[in-house]
This record gives sequence, C-alpha cells and structure tokens, in this order.
Amino acid sequence: MKKTLLLALLLGLDVSQTMAEAPVDKGAKKTPSGYDFLSQQKYQEARTAFEADLQQNPANAMAHFYLGDACRGLKAWACAEEHYQTSLELDGKSSVAGLAKQRGQKAKVWR
Repeated sequence: MKKTLLLALLLGLDVSQTMAEAPVDKGAKKTPSGYDFLSQQKYQEARTAFEADLQQNPANAMAHFYLGDACRGLKAWACAEEHYQTSLELDGKSSVAGLAKQRGQKAKVWR
C-alpha cells in the first residue's frame, strides 16, 4: 500500500513537472485577447488580433472561426464567409464546426 502511494505521488510530481516545462505556443497567446475583444463587441480590435494570430499560425481553425465572428460583427460578410469556410476545411470535426457551417451559409446570404 505504501509503495503504491509513493509511486502515485512520484508519478504525479513527474507529470506536473513536465507540464510546467511545456513550451508555450506563441500563437495561442494572441487568441484569448482576440476572444476578449470579441466578447466585448470590439470587432475591429478582435479582427486585428485574430489576423495577427493567423500570421503566426495559419492552420489555427479556431482563430479562423473567431475571425469569422469578428467579421460578422463588422458586417464584412465576405470575410466572415471565408474564415468560417477555412475553419471547416482545417477542422471539420471541431466543437464549432456546426456553427461555422451555419454562420458561413448565413454570411453568404447576407452578402
């Protein structure tokens, strides 16, 4: 029993040490600020932040989705449609894929 507890403790310390040393994705840092702007309905600032993020990581499907939302807030329908579609192409099984498809179709109609 004591050996099992000791092993579990050591494994737990090893995992936390590994997580603490994990490299930080620089592109991921910019997405939350864009998301913050988006949640505050500061659509131009959100668009700028997500575009900067996508310069660093063009394959970030979530950044494309949220950039689509920022463009939608600005009534830039072609931009919204493009980024929703790109989000779907990059990750058609993401948690927002259904919304991306739906919003992309609406943006096409509104355009």
